Amino acid sequence: MIVVAKRKSLFDDKPLEIQELTYIIKEDINSLNQQIAQLQQLARGTPTTSGRQNQSHSNTVVVALQVIYISLYHICCPNLYKEHA
Repeated sequence: MIVVAKRKSLFDDKPLEIQELTYIIKEDINSLNQQIAQLQQLARGTPTTSGRQNQSHSNTVVVALQVIYISLYHICCPNLYKEHA
């Protein structure tokens, strides 16, 4: 019984699949971060014909997306954060 317990994991994890999924998640996270950065540049560089209210709204949306991104990143991938930092 002890030998079987040592050999068999409690979970039927497949290390290769976990590594592949981790890589895919990391790539998706990096892509989201780049897209948010591009959106931020667009929001900053767009001339505001409608005034400060639209510029303020654009900035607020970008900041909200950044907060959501960071929150999800820390919740979903705490180990990835350590590798990414």
